[in-house]
Amino acid sequence: MQDNISKEVKFISTRHASNEKKESKTSVPRLGRRESEPHSENISYIHDILKTNFPEHRVMWDLHHYFYYNGEPINIQFDISFFLNLKIDNQLSSYHAEKYNNKVPDIVINVLSKSTWRKDLLENAVICENLGIKYYIVFFAYEVSPQFYPPPFLRVYHLNNSGKYESSDITEIMYDKGALINSKAKYHLENDLPFDVALERIQEKYDKDKDIFKIIFLKPNSTQKYLMEKEIEKERADKEKERADKEKERADKEKERADKEKERAEYAEKLVKELKEKLLQEKR
Repeated sequence: MQDNISKEVKFISTRHASNEKKESKTSVPRLGRRESEPHSENISYIHDILKTNFPEHRVMWDLHHYFYYNGEPINIQFDISFFLNLKIDNQLSSYHAEKYNNKVPDIVINVLSKSTWRKDLLENAVICENLGIKYYIVFFAYEVSPQFYPPPFLRVYHLNNSGKYESSDITEIMYDKGALINSKAKYHLENDLPFDVALERIQEKYDKDKDIFKIIFLKPNSTQKYLMEKEIEKERADKEKERADKEKERADKEKERADKEKERAEYAEKLVKELKEKLLQEKR
């Protein structure tokens, strides 16, 4: 991406009711039209996972991104974009690269849908390659086009040393409704990012009988999944309850031990008292 940015070109977002002059530090993203519940839930889930587990980086969802390539303006929308070591504390209505040293995302993710899958797999992949985005990931949350790329399907475009994309496909799931079934069905992001990716089939169905899949994020070189904020809170609460239960069990055992010790002491005291009385009677 070129560093010499023309200041004369004015971008107008097609997603927002207000123009960029009205953008403020407290503006909140207006989510665009979603194709389905699985599509919407996957985007919300991915955003939650990345924001919760990697607060030192920056994740954006459903925003227009504005770049320049060879002097030409580019307006492209991603479901998810993730920037390493980018601190933007305020919320955005859109991302203008010129405001942030022309930084491009380190990884972008699009959930493929009936209306966008061809564009995401072809046109947008070329744009991401030209911009120098190191990883571009696309996947189907459910069956969109049975004759092409039936799910499970996840494709990773990876920028090679020549600045060109190479692609790898995942067509098997690692988890099936929470159960680990294939530890090898994942893509390792070569230590460029703090996670690996894989697919999981979830319990729910779409449109009565279609399987639903979600992308999962794994701790590098493992099968351990990163959790959502509510899952982390539940895990923390469960551990706290387990700790409290163990502490109560320890306290109960300690009380039982103390009660037995008291009973033993009282019995010993009784024996001594009886012995003293017997000796006293014998003396008399």
